[in-house]
Amino acid sequence: FRSLEKKEPYFSRVIISENTQEPYLTLGQPILDEGGNFKGGLLFKIDLKFIYALSADRQVGEDGYLFLLSEDGYLISHPNQKEFLQNPDYSKYEHIRTILQQREGTIQNDGDLLSFYTNKYDWTSVIVVPEETALQPVQANKATILYIVSTDFRSISYTTIDIILLVLVLE
Repeated sequence: FRSLEKKEPYFSRVIISENTQEPYLTLGQPILDEGGNFKGGLLFKIDLKFIYALSADRQVGEDGYLFLLSEDGYLISHPNQKEFLQNPDYSKYEHIRTILQQREGTIQNDGDLLSFYTNKYDWTSVIVVPEETALQPVQANKATILYIVSTDFRSISYTTIDIILLVLVLE
């Protein structure tokens, strides 16, 4: 209400309802008279279930997933409904505190790669992909590179042996 009294719109942080365990936020708009004087305000509670529905079903690749965090580390959405309802406060995890502090990037945690981005409303989207899955293309290319290198090495070795034999024959 203080923001409205200052004639400024209000946009709350994401709040998790104690009753329903569902996320919401509050928007406020000041009401001014013709002279620009504060007369009151309108407050709206915005249910964020629609965001949950939009993001919770997003699968990333074959076995990755997306979840959203509020600015203080509470889940806004998570693909596992049980996790969302029973463990909404993710700020207790060290890697989540790191994510909230860094705001953008990629980190490793327990065999997963977590890529994250924080928007202007301080909501952080986190994409989780098992490290093994994320690195499969690299591993596939590693085998190809090793084959090429070993083939080139054999070719160089044969050429070196040929040169040594040629030198021995010419002497």
